[in-house]
Amino acid sequence: ALPILHMRKAIAESQRVLELERKLFTNERQHRVCQYENMNLRISLDELKMKYEPNEVPELHTPKRKLERFPVDDISGRSENLEKKNVHAKGSDENIATR
Repeated sequence: ALPILHMRKAIAESQRVLELERKLFTNERQHRVCQYENMNLRISLDELKMKYEPNEVPELHTPKRKLERFPVDDISGRSENLEKKNVHAKGSDENIATR
């Protein structure tokens, strides 16, 4: 009796998984259709704006990006040190070439 009960549970779970997969597939398809409709509506709206309000600057539909800044210590001092190192290195290259 125990194996039969276990098999029934497994079948019920697999049916539930299949049902959830069907729902997921349906919702993903609906989402894609809605995105397609949304883009078409935006295009139609932009075309109408261009037709009836040609002198106004069109507003772009791009999401704003957050600018992340990193704390940096005195960059100008570092660049001067790098320039001094480069000059020193160039001088040593010239000495090697003249030998």
